[in-house]
Amino acid sequence: MLLLTVLVACASIIKAKDCPRPSSNTNEVRLHKNLLATYESYFYPPVKNCSDVLQVNIRILPQYFKLDVHEEMFYFHMWLIMTWKDEYLTWDPKDYGDIAETSIKSYLDMGSNDYSGRILSSQGHCIVLLYEFH
Repeated sequence: MLLLTVLVACASIIKAKDCPRPSSNTNEVRLHKNLLATYESYFYPPVKNCSDVLQVNIRILPQYFKLDVHEEMFYFHMWLIMTWKDEYLTWDPKDYGDIAETSIKSYLDMGSNDYSGRILSSQGHCIVLLYEFH
């Protein structure tokens, strides 16, 4: 059994070496670097004119719930989807190989790993799915 485990581990390592490494010069990598280079999401609302109103749409998608009668606890698990337009996260798709939409992990720009990720469009529309929070 130990020999089989070692053989499987070695085969996995050999296969991993054969996988191509993502190039740091791809259009999507360049896009992410350029978008996040000067992005300050912690301090300011994502509007260029401070008198503009930022509309945030929120959807709640219940996944399941549980009632523990003995502990007198109610557990409600849901996904929270938030969408808005971020005027600082825009780009010209022609400059990045016609990429009009991309996904980034939110902990790269928001400092949290509770988010599954952000989907961005070239017009600055953001979709964030919050799947686990406390």
